[in-house]
Amino acid sequence: MKIIGLSGPSRQTGMTLMETLVSMLIVAIVISATINGYILSTNRADWSSQSLAAHSLALQRLEQVRAATWNISGETDVDQVTSANFPVVQSVLDLPVSGTNVVTATSGDQTRWGGTIGAGVEYGFAPNWSAAVEYDHIFSQDKNVTFTTTPGGLFAGTDRVRQDVDLVTARVNYRWGGPVVPKY
Repeated sequence: MKIIGLSGPSRQTGMTLMETLVSMLIVAIVISATINGYILSTNRADWSSQSLAAHSLALQRLEQVRAATWNISGETDVDQVTSANFPVVQSVLDLPVSGTNVVTATSGDQTRWGGTIGAGVEYGFAPNWSAAVEYDHIFSQDKNVTFTTTPGGLFAGTDRVRQDVDLVTARVNYRWGGPVVPKY
């Protein structure tokens, strides 16, 4: 076996001044890009948390309207979906803020029209018993919401709120008063 080694005088190489400056510039760009990315991501996280909190409050109000009774074709007309039952509310958004900053959201009284499309399946698996699954897509109009700056300057901007709702319902039904089986 032949061992190959270095022959001759050992040569030491180093970086030139230009190579050193270019490598330092590259390191500075990488560090500044990392810091800038961190700042942008924290700002976006703040915006996203406030947007999510506002969407949650909007869905809460939507559920309140869905739970209200509205029957104008019965013996006595019942209409609980009126602006008197849903006053304008200013809610504190549950966000981790420091100091005396309090982030609030104000609900409004607006009527938006839309439609619903859906499909479902129901299967009778025993006398008087059935199981069903239903999907509904509720179309509602979009709204641009402008958020104002908080005292600490935490957030300001406009968010387009899409209020379409996808609703999946699964249920088990029992029908009262089913077939009467005579006993002899």
